[in-house]
Amino acid sequence: GSLNVAFEANNGDFVISLTDLQGRVVSTKEMTNLNGTQVVTFSTEDIASGSYIVTVASNGTKTTKNVVIK
Repeated sequence: GSLNVAFEANNGDFVISLTDLQGRVVSTKEMTNLNGTQVVTFSTEDIASGSYIVTVASNGTKTTKNVVIK
């Protein structure tokens, strides 16, 4: 399966990370020079089911969202 993360970018560099509830980073993607609506896909095949936190970070700003992987 896969997990899609959508966000708006404004000419920035972004780090999108997936962490478990213990704070361990499960997967990270770094992307540069993004502008407009972005959709980032994480493969969930090797990830255990459960609750995770997606963090979208750019220029010192962080947005977090809880997700459940089934």
